[in-house]
Formats: sequence, C-alpha cells, structure tokens
Amino acid sequence: MSRNSPAPRVERIVLEPSLGSGHGALGETLRAIADASERADGVVVVGPPEAANLWGSILGELAGMGARWPRVVFVDKERDTALSFLGLEELLSIWEEYLRESSRYTLHIGVNLDARVSRRDLLSRGLSSALRYLALVDVDSLRCARLPGCALCLQSCPFSALEGKPPRVKGEKCLECGLCTSSCPSGLLFQPAAPPSAVRKLVDAASSKGIERLVVTCPWGRGSVYDAPGSSGRALVLALPCIAAFRLHELLYAKLRGLSVSFYCALGEKCSRWAAAKLHLEAVGEVEENLGPPLGAWATAPSELPKLASLFAVKPRAAPTRLPLFRLSASEACTLCGACANLCPTGALKLSQDGDKVSLLFNSSLCVGCSACVEKCPEKALTLSRQLQVADAFEVVASSGVARCRQCGAPLGPLAKLKSLERRVRERGFDEETIQSLYLCEKCKHEKLFQEFLSSVTRGS
Repeated sequence: MSRNSPAPRVERIVLEPSLGSGHGALGETLRAIADASERADGVVVVGPPEAANLWGSILGELAGMGARWPRVVFVDKERDTALSFLGLEELLSIWEEYLRESSRYTLHIGVNLDARVSRRDLLSRGLSSALRYLALVDVDSLRCARLPGCALCLQSCPFSALEGKPPRVKGEKCLECGLCTSSCPSGLLFQPAAPPSAVRKLVDAASSKGIERLVVTCPWGRGSVYDAPGSSGRALVLALPCIAAFRLHELLYAKLRGLSVSFYCALGEKCSRWAAAKLHLEAVGEVEENLGPPLGAWATAPSELPKLASLFAVKPRAAPTRLPLFRLSASEACTLCGACANLCPTGALKLSQDGDKVSLLFNSSLCVGCSACVEKCPEKALTLSRQLQVADAFEVVASSGVARCRQCGAPLGPLAKLKSLERRVRERGFDEETIQSLYLCEKCKHEKLFQEFLSSVTRGS
C-alpha cells in the first residue's frame, strides 16, 4: 500500500476559459494533464466553471489515455473559493496535501487492449498510453484472513463482483463504485482511488479552516453540484469515482470533526452505478437518522466502524439494515463453555467469574460481525443481529452459577455446562455412579478410585 516516495510532488495546471472552444485546444490540455500525472504524484487542475461542467468527460478521456486520473483533482477557481470562503492559494494547499497523502497508496493498473494510441502519445508517453488506471478495492489480506467466517463484503456488492477470502475483485463485473468498503466494520477494505487516510486529512484541514460541510459527488456531478439543494454554510466539494466510495467510517470521522456530509448523485437512475449509490444513501440515511452528536472529547479516532459508532449518542428509531453494527444474544442453551470467547478474533467476547457466578460478556464496539462465535458454538445458542446501540463496554449476554465439587466444594466451572453434560450422559445410558462423578473435582475422583481399589484389594484378601 505504501509508496516509498520521500517527497511527493504535486503539479498545478491552470485551464483557460476557452477550453471547450475547439477540439485541438482540448486535446492539448488533456495531454498536458496526462503528462503531468506521469511526472508528479498528483495534479491539481484549476479552471473556470466551464471546465467543471466537462469534468466527467475530461476524466474519461484521461483514463482512456492511460493517465493516472484518480490522482487528478479539479478546483473551480470561482465557485469553490466562493463556497468555501477560502482564498485560491489556501484552497489549493488543502488539495495538494490530499494528493500527497493519496500518493502513499498504489493504484490498480490494467491494460487497455482497445486503446487507440496516437504516434505522438506513443513517442511522448511510451507504453503507459496503453495502460488504464482502475478504481478497484484493496484489502488488508493478513488481517482479513484472521476473520475466516466473515463475508459481509461479498454480500454487500449489488454486482456480485467479489469472491473468495480475502476478497478478490472479479474485474469483468466490478463497476468501481467502492460500496463494499463501507461493509467492512474493521476498515480493512478500501479504495486506493479514494484513500481513507487522505480523506481524513482532507476533513482535518477543512475543519481547521472553518469549513462546515463536505459535499461528495462524482466527476459527472462536478459542475452541477453547486446548484444542488443542500444545507447552507461553508463547504468543500470532493469528487470521487462514485459517492459510494466515501466510506461510512470517514462519514463518522467527519461528524466527529464537526463537519456534516451531503451526497450529490448527478445522474441518478441513469448511472450504471446507481444500485450502489442508492444502497449507500440508505446507509447514510440510517446514520443521520439514528446517530446523535458525539458523546464527548476523544483523543484518537479509531479506524473500526463499531468503535467510531460508540463515540456517538444514539437515538434509534428502527433496527438498521445497512449499517454493519452488531449485537450478540444467547439463548438458554448457552452453557458458558467459553468456545466463543476463545475463538473471537477481536476480543469482543470473554468469560468472567465473580464469586459464584460465571458470565459471558460482549463488547459491541469490538464486534466486527465475522460470525465465528455463531458458527462454532457447539450448542447453537448464539445469534448475531444488527443494532445501533454500540458501547465501548462489556455487557452480560449469558450467566450461570458455579458448580462445586460435591466432596470438597472446589469450583468445577459453570453449572449450566455441567447440567448440559449430565443430560447428554444420561441420554447415552450411562449409570448413575458415572453421572454423579461429573460433580467431583479431579482430586476427589482420584481419591474415590483409590478407595474403591483399596476396598477391592481388602475383599480379595
């Protein structure tokens, strides 16, 4: 994920108002941007409103030319400065820092076999003209592999473009929307074209400058976003491959930093990614409807979604259907055997004994919904469901008294576990003496066997 570039370099290109007046002028501009994206780690394009209206087409052309289009940012020098109440230089410095942070992530590259490369491009840019940069997702494979039962990302994709564990992208089906990245509570799934740490750095910079709102759109909405209805206040426009690429993790982070986030999908149902955008807007709606203000001061914002959610007050109105936040419940069949706590990869479950009581404790802020506990429970006593009330504290989901040795009183473990074992032994037809031996500690069992041995020897003599 990390690029070993000691000093990321960002170039600026200023467009003239006459950009769309002729095909030749547009072609020269595209080549200039493509060449700059090849030389530098990022490019900030500064232009008039006319260029913003063409931005979707411009990025499409750049992608076809093999340019690193995800590392090209557009700034409308008239409307962005007016919307943010920032000077142009101040605004550009924010985007340059965003691109520098983005350069730490390696973009996906494919080969564009259908590319029509001109001789001029081939001479100036070489074989890179036949490449195509993609907005596919990456995953922290090592950490993901530790959650073998988790398939939330696979289930979230409306295009069935993910498979395997860790997930792999089926390139022929993926529309590069980024929706799946919000489905991973652990934050292990991300889009290098919309880098999480770069988005957080952007949020930090915006907050420090007094920006009140972040408006997320796609390249096709870059020109019309200023006319979209929305709340008032100083705002910054962030264009991503799709509005679904803005993860819920960063949405909560922005709320922690005091920024509201609105989403503008310019094409709506006409867009091939609309199914993803619609699902993302539903999840965002659940956040806005059910999460209140931050509970208090926080030192460092976590990367995991449940931990982020635990920092907010909750005003739940309905059970969530999109947000990957979970609660665990246990039926009376739970024996407190501890198998689930031993298997939990995040420490969300633990057994605790307090005097003559054993409890199974659950921390919802640590749960990532991997279902390992549900799948491995020998009694099938656990149920994982979505919830909004997330707290960074352990709560009791099951409890039992402590069974004690009937001979010496030593603790044997949860009474529910011994009762379950007794029931199974009886069902298999074992004699009463064997059943009663379940309630003896190992020391007393050995003593009992020894006494029985002495008695048999005595009788034999």
